Amino acid sequence: MSKKPMTIFILSREYPPFTIGGISTVTCSLAEGISTLIDGDVVVITNTTEMTNSYELNNNLHIYRVANEDIYTSYSDLSDTVIKSHHRILKGINYLVSKLGRPDIILLPDLFCFPEAKVISKIYKCPIVNILSQDFRKITPYDKNKFHMVSNSISANHYSLFSLEEKSLRMSDYNIFVSNSLSKSINENYDININNQSVIYLGVIPNEMAKLTNDEHIEIRRKLASTKDILFVSCGRLVPVKGMNYLIEAFYLLKKKNSNVKLIIIGIGPELTYLQDMVKKYNLEEHVIFLGNMPREDVLKHFKVADIAVIPSIWESFCYVAAELMGIGKPIICSGVDSLNELIRDNIDGIKVPIYIENEKRTLKPIDIFHGMLRFIEEPNTANRMAESAKKRVQTKFNNDLFVNKVMAICNALLTEKITEVFDDTRR
Repeated sequence: MSKKPMTIFILSREYPPFTIGGISTVTCSLAEGISTLIDGDVVVITNTTEMTNSYELNNNLHIYRVANEDIYTSYSDLSDTVIKSHHRILKGINYLVSKLGRPDIILLPDLFCFPEAKVISKIYKCPIVNILSQDFRKITPYDKNKFHMVSNSISANHYSLFSLEEKSLRMSDYNIFVSNSLSKSINENYDININNQSVIYLGVIPNEMAKLTNDEHIEIRRKLASTKDILFVSCGRLVPVKGMNYLIEAFYLLKKKNSNVKLIIIGIGPELTYLQDMVKKYNLEEHVIFLGNMPREDVLKHFKVADIAVIPSIWESFCYVAAELMGIGKPIICSGVDSLNELIRDNIDGIKVPIYIENEKRTLKPIDIFHGMLRFIEEPNTANRMAESAKKRVQTKFNNDLFVNKVMAICNALLTEKITEVFDDTRR
């Protein structure tokens, strides 16, 4: 794609090294990928937990971090601390405009930055491209109360989330959905314009999938498991829809069958204490390790030293974790749900376990996950074959170059009013 002299602003609360979930990965992949495609500036406006704002410049990639410590460190409702955050980010955007000029396009991978995105869009008459990676109407039924934990210290009532989601869909100039299942779900919930939307899959960055050196592999692995152990890994925010409770129950069944197994769980969230109590209940403290939150680079290293991955989600919009594990070449057991059905073909790229409906909610049966885990242990050739197939699939269909090029095609089309010519992954 030829380079275009434009200025792109990307708004996200999250950007490495500070991460909570997939939004930071999407933002980073967008920023780094697009910065190589255009002659102009790519500007990321994000948060920092430091006391003062900071600014970084890497060639044409600008990263401006707004001091917003309270949003992550003190429990609060969406109505107070987050409003202050919007004002601070808006102030930061205006500062950058004074230094770099008005943006041509605003990319919005983080729904919670929509209010300031809309203000800037009106002031500077630039379009918003909304990159949607969630469906709150599908997530919130699994919350254990009427509030949804947006992050580990910020909650929001369900109505506020639905309202913000709908406003972003209706008031953005273009909507990108990261999977066909998400597009279908959103369009069933909201009557939005079909002419200003498309599906573009997220993608992994190939050089991040490279193997560790032998010394690195040994050093990380020896801290987690013995040479005799089979090491399982799972990763995600510790919230009900990630289904970690089903995995722990399945692992308990596996441990009774095979004592040489370990499980590492990467992530933080409101379910942590509940899951730790489950581990104690099943006497698995020596076999299940909660690693908490860690920088993305370290997460990928732990993926690489594991033997088998499990993704027990009961809802997914895309599942970056699955794509990364596929790209690294790990055998995967996952639920047969939503976008995971688009990423992973059953018994070709991984083992999928069925979803059941009880009281109008999705659920998993730990015995199904157990059988998948046991099968990969007993059939290593099958595990290797599926892992290799998954790796090839990600390389050709779910890589970051495809993602950023298609996003840039939409940006160019919006600026030249040729949006109907943009490729749509729903045609694949």
